[in-house]
Amino acid sequence: SAELFARHSAGQTPTPGSAAFLRPPLCTAMRRVLLLVLLADAAAFKFLTDFGPAKLIPRPSAMLKRRRATKKFGDKKLAVITGASSGAGLEAAANLLRTGEYHVFGAVRDLDKMRDAALDRDFPADDFTPLQVELDSFASVRAFCKDLERSKLNRPIDRLICNAAVYQPGEAPAWSADGHEMTLQVNYLSHFLMASLLLPGMAKSADPRVILAGGASAEESVEVYPRADLGALQGLKLGAKNPISM
Repeated sequence: SAELFARHSAGQTPTPGSAAFLRPPLCTAMRRVLLLVLLADAAAFKFLTDFGPAKLIPRPSAMLKRRRATKKFGDKKLAVITGASSGAGLEAAANLLRTGEYHVFGAVRDLDKMRDAALDRDFPADDFTPLQVELDSFASVRAFCKDLERSKLNRPIDRLICNAAVYQPGEAPAWSADGHEMTLQVNYLSHFLMASLLLPGMAKSADPRVILAGGASAEESVEVYPRADLGALQGLKLGAKNPISM
């Protein structure tokens, strides 16, 4: 340093133990202070990153979705009904909408049929959203859940009503896109997949419910005979896959 240089020039070499001998050069001390500050900042950043509650701080995108959800849904509960275009599903949607407490998502195969039914029953457009799903395809069920996730704007689903079903008696079984017997996949397997995908989000609801509807038919014109012959249940042992249906 300048002090050490001046002392050395005057013949005053600092002795070990003296203050001048122990005092580090100014630039070295500043470097050490700066390094300590940087290390402290890095440690603080890591702490905030790992700190659990810090992850609960909403991001701007989440805050925007929350405002959009409030504008779209208000304080209404969200309900999903499969097979909402006719029969018991249509009646369930109409009754929920009549309460004024729900926004209903109609999960249906035929969107045009659903839109016509909604118009015929005077469904309020602001409280009803039709979404397409083919329950004979697991890929379609997964795509539906992604569409629903985008549509509900981070709000949890409060009600999942698994209502859609098919009944196709005949000499030869029908097969789904995934190779399962059609009735088993549409009525059971696809609904199980849908519920499995939606349950984690539904857990955030204050009062979530999954309703599994059952019955021969909601329409009197549909005959339920002949009754299915389950045989030796070979199909269930093999996953109900082609060529053994039951």
